[in-house]
Amino acid sequence: MPATTTRLTNPALDLHSLPPIDAVLLSHYHADHFDQLVEASLRRDLPIITTPHARAHLAEGKEAGEAFTQVHALGFFESLLVDVGGGEGKGVGVRVTGMPGKHVPDGVLGTLNRYLEAVPPTNGWMVELGVEREGGGFECGFRIYISGDTLMVDELKEIPERCKGQNIDLMFGLELVRLINPDLTIPIHYDDYDVMLSPLSDFKKAMEEAGLADKVVYLDRKDQYKFKVKEL
Repeated sequence: MPATTTRLTNPALDLHSLPPIDAVLLSHYHADHFDQLVEASLRRDLPIITTPHARAHLAEGKEAGEAFTQVHALGFFESLLVDVGGGEGKGVGVRVTGMPGKHVPDGVLGTLNRYLEAVPPTNGWMVELGVEREGGGFECGFRIYISGDTLMVDELKEIPERCKGQNIDLMFGLELVRLINPDLTIPIHYDDYDVMLSPLSDFKKAMEEAGLADKVVYLDRKDQYKFKVKEL
């Protein structure tokens, strides 16, 4: 199990060049996703949705003034509704649900990691954009699956079972694409570190050979993909 790795790319934007941040969706407490500079720079009352493990590091056991005060921990298939305002009779919201993920394979490496705690537990996420109806219930207009840093593990097979009958409009991953069957895939986090041995060209070739080339969008750093949420 590698203890260190070398970063090969810089983030697309400097932290202080980002637009105002309403909330953070953190798959796991690892420096390549949430580094020390970011942790030190963010305001302490910023809402963070993450794993129970990350919550323990961000909100507990810190000195006064250092702890984040709005950290929400979600286990697999637990949900949280984020209210973003809306018109009379309906509240526009974002529903975030923790999805299965595993950063270390089962077997010897998994056993070692449980003792060494070198690689933290990770979540994937289902992010649903929609409205909360009066009297309860959430109606989804656009659904995004974010795989996080997971390996291809058996636990992922529960996702299409849980989401049966639901369209997934956008995701990040050939086996995972086939398993989840999204309308569109955007690959990310494939060339940032020297331990990432399979280049993006391998994924492109596999998607083309599988007849799925028209269901992938490739973005360079700083590129954007814009989409519309259906009227509800």
